[in-house]
Amino acid sequence: MTTAQEQLRSMLREDVAPALRAVGFRGTERRFTLPDPNWFAQIGVQTSASSTAERSKLTIRVQLISKSRWAKAREERGYYPVKPSPNTNWGRAGEFWQVRAGQLID
Repeated sequence: MTTAQEQLRSMLREDVAPALRAVGFRGTERRFTLPDPNWFAQIGVQTSASSTAERSKLTIRVQLISKSRWAKAREERGYYPVKPSPNTNWGRAGEFWQVRAGQLID
């Protein structure tokens, strides 16, 4: 029997990743980046620790951060990585545009 996590990995690898790559994104099953010289434009797939073999809980996170603004934040907070992860909330509330996909649905 195939687990929910295996089905999710298969869906991401066989359906989602090719569709995102077709419109210019680069990445793997859980993290996709739209290359741009001025912006970190990213999509992340985040699964819940409460997922089971029968059910996989996930959220899609969308992030758009100015690279110059990120560089300034890194100067202030030396522990920030060179590139932000789309599955992490960065900065203070409203400092960077990052949302869960459900927030984009009316």
